Amino acid sequence: MPIKEQRQWYENALLLAVAGSMIAVIGQLAGTVIPIMYGPEDVSDFLVGADPVEATLLLFPEDNAYAIDPPIWYVKVEDSHSHLRPYKFGVLLKAFSEPDGVDLSFRLPEIHPNEVSRMNFTISDIAAVFSLEEVGYPITIQGLGGDGRTHNTTFFLSVVRSNLTSYKERFNKT
Repeated sequence: MPIKEQRQWYENALLLAVAGSMIAVIGQLAGTVIPIMYGPEDVSDFLVGADPVEATLLLFPEDNAYAIDPPIWYVKVEDSHSHLRPYKFGVLLKAFSEPDGVDLSFRLPEIHPNEVSRMNFTISDIAAVFSLEEVGYPITIQGLGGDGRTHNTTFFLSVVRSNLTSYKERFNKT
């Protein structure tokens, strides 16, 4: 072979090093990503969150009235591994440890990941509500997944008695 057509010794070594590096990278990817995506262990999961995480129950004893601020709250369920293995089950929402006289329900009691459900507060016993202490009450919101997984979040309801203005003056109600 003429000298011009022969490769220099370092060119062969460089090609061998590049090819070996590419094989190593492909092997690492195959060894980590493929078992996660197609392996026997299910890594799909969900998270439960409240928005906002705190509300205030304003009591107006002189008018025997109440208001909740802010008036709208949501619970959201997010998929924690949406790109690798999406969570494909529905999530049932439940509330625990509400203060006496307050009931919390959900507009949609079962939602799927990346969906939102509105929380509804109702007063079932007005006398019990007016006897509550002026503190923050933690309310646990539990999400029970279709595969048995559970996750919780905490929502805080603060109770405040308003002595400064009446309900009608505060909210311009007649």
